[in-house]
Amino acid sequence: EISTRDWSSDVCSSDLSSRSGFLRGLLIVQITDKNALTVVLNTTGDTTLNSAGNLTVSGTVSGAGSDLTTTTTAAGSTTTLGATTIGGTLSATTNNGAISQTGALAITGTTNLTAGTGNITLTDANNDFTGVVSATGAIVQITDKNALTVVLNTTGDTTLNSAGNLTVSGTVSGAGSDLTTTTGNLGATLFGETAMDGGLTINSGGDVMQTGALLVAESVAIAAPGRSVVRSEEHTSELQSRVDISYA
Repeated sequence: EISTRDWSSDVCSSDLSSRSGFLRGLLIVQITDKNALTVVLNTTGDTTLNSAGNLTVSGTVSGAGSDLTTTTTAAGSTTTLGATTIGGTLSATTNNGAISQTGALAITGTTNLTAGTGNITLTDANNDFTGVVSATGAIVQITDKNALTVVLNTTGDTTLNSAGNLTVSGTVSGAGSDLTTTTGNLGATLFGETAMDGGLTINSGGDVMQTGALLVAESVAIAAPGRSVVRSEEHTSELQSRVDISYA
């Protein structure tokens, strides 16, 4: 176990796989930096990273069910994820700073992204979020090479892309903020209870369905070539503007 939790510490660059080989295989890793922090991980247990400044992370948390938790505390400080594989849950929290990536993410458990008024941009085509993704931020963009399940709490334009089935619920609450979803490879699009202060655009490779009510303040455009669009009578939806559906 390694634990460096003093906020007065300043670790300019921590590389747990090459520079400090003796840290390999440790069950628990905790590192804190009073400024910016860059960490390359090769851990097998729960891993916690805290920085006051910008945080850059990559590597592997390989233990089954082992989680990565990151926090940046200075206002506007960012979190950047390089190529990262996690056997458990990813929880990334910033103080209104952006969460972005420079490499693909493979997350076995759930993914919890909390950026406040910051943007979340995870658009690498090779991302694979196996569990539910919860996203709180302003402008949010998330891509998955397989199926994707997302719970939204966003205040800006939100874009979701998956190669497989896409399941969406939550709120896009910013005035005029739109939700755009795209699925490929015959992936279905399924909406739970979802509210938007802007418009909704659906590009679906498969059927479009719902399990909860939809509240859409502006126009709805649905493109599902050769597929079915099913509006459930069990759920009361309020579509306040024009609905365009294309099956061609």
